[in-house]
Order: sequence, then structure tokens, then C-alpha cells
Amino acid sequence: MSTTEEISRSLYPNSKKPSSKVSMLISLASGDGKVSLVAAFSPEVIKMGLQAGKFIGGIAKICGGGGGVRPNFAQAGGRKPEKLLDALEKARSELVEAVNRKTAT
Repeated sequence: MSTTEEISRSLYPNSKKPSSKVSMLISLASGDGKVSLVAAFSPEVIKMGLQAGKFIGGIAKICGGGGGVRPNFAQAGGRKPEKLLDALEKARSELVEAVNRKTAT
């Protein structure tokens, strides 16, 4: 298991509380030209219209990769670590937009 997986799995149980509004994105760019991404969303965040699998898949494409499956927890990878900052900015933007949409309604 990679360091990213170990960290995300140790933190993820804390985001399962139904009243918790937790979204977690962990990223790692290794020296061997790879990017690892993990997203975990609480049920409250999923109710806002975000799904971890769809979210992380789109972010990973920026880094030349793909991944993601489940609405609450997903992993992805890529081969362009030089694009990681762009991907993280896109992730931040999407999260802020989703929160703003939810609070506006």
C-alpha cells in the first residue's frame, strides 16, 4: 500500500459521520513521474452533488491519468506531475463552486 493510500484510509473513517461536511483531497507527486490522488467525501458533501469518483477522475485527467469509482471514496493517478498544481486549483474551484451552489439554495 502506498503512503497516499495509508494516509487517506487512516483519515477517511472520520469523514463517514452523517452530519460531517468533510471533503478530503490528498495528492502526491513522486520522483518517478507519477501523481497519486485520493478523494473522500462525507454523505453531507455527496448531498451537495459531488461524488468522489467523478470528481477525482476529472482532476486526474489534468495530470494525464484517470481513476475514481465510488461516490464516497476514490483513487486516481496520472503521469504528468508538472500539472499537479493546475489540477489542485481545479479541485479547489469545483469544491468552492459546489459549496456556493448549496448555500445559495
